[in-house]
Amino acid sequence: MVKKLTIGTDKTFDITLSLKEPALFSLASKNTVFLHLVIKPEDNIQLKIAGQEIICTGSIETQYLIDYESYRKKIFNKWLKPAYDSSEAVDKIGDKVRIEYWRQQEVYAMDQYKSALNAWARQSFFIHSLAAIHHSLRWNPDKDTALMDTVLAAYKKNYSGYLLTRQLENKVNRAKRIALGAVAPIFQSTTMEGKIFELRSVKSNYILLDFWASWCPPCRGESPTLVRVYNEYKEKGLEIVSISIDEDQKKWLKAINKDNYTWINVSDLQGWKSETGNLYGVSSIPASFLLDAQGRIVAKNLRGKELENKLRELMPK
Repeated sequence: MVKKLTIGTDKTFDITLSLKEPALFSLASKNTVFLHLVIKPEDNIQLKIAGQEIICTGSIETQYLIDYESYRKKIFNKWLKPAYDSSEAVDKIGDKVRIEYWRQQEVYAMDQYKSALNAWARQSFFIHSLAAIHHSLRWNPDKDTALMDTVLAAYKKNYSGYLLTRQLENKVNRAKRIALGAVAPIFQSTTMEGKIFELRSVKSNYILLDFWASWCPPCRGESPTLVRVYNEYKEKGLEIVSISIDEDQKKWLKAINKDNYTWINVSDLQGWKSETGNLYGVSSIPASFLLDAQGRIVAKNLRGKELENKLRELMPK
């Protein structure tokens, strides 16, 4: 459901929604989401928005989401923003040693960010609220199985029969599908040449599924590593399949050529609505899955030296 709001001269707006059950909504301005809401049929929500401060009355679940996002932004600025900004700066300089250092710092910062956010999301009041589904965007299926099962159990107990509960159950099942040791889901997509590509057609000792986009600086920053490991290990049985989350074909193709991606490149050009991305539960990029010859997931989200070390371990000289 999408509705366009008109803000009056008194800087207020009203909206009435016809709901049969609770649902998750977002408020956006100029294509930028600035507020998430959980709305139940009986809710009468009032919002006061003043700069970065948002005060909500009439929906405790929406207030939980406001508090969650406030904390998330705080730890993003503490951990990820400095790492991303430093990586971007050294990329422009071209210092390979410092580039690699900040790649590793990005990985460390992401771990700290997710760990802090998970600790907040494990609070009892949040786990047992409808707002808990929002955190499912950032679940790690290899580390958060207990949290996923706890939230799903609470939803089934308290909100049985709701669409949100069915969506959450689908997310949990999907997350477990891409856990370490699981057989990677089979998919189809479209190549640069417009031909149909099937994952099952690739016969290699190891396959790296790389989710990226032309507009993603951390993804583009990882390109030199991918080119290097592909050239070193392709004769030993490594294949790379890069799956783009792009929507603009020209920008996608331009980035492939500029970054020298000589391996398999596919995209359905549906952005975050990508069927392959959704199949693999990709909600942020870069993201990657390393598969063995049997199609089992043996590693995920390896970058820089971590990827090189893993390939060296699996395919020694």
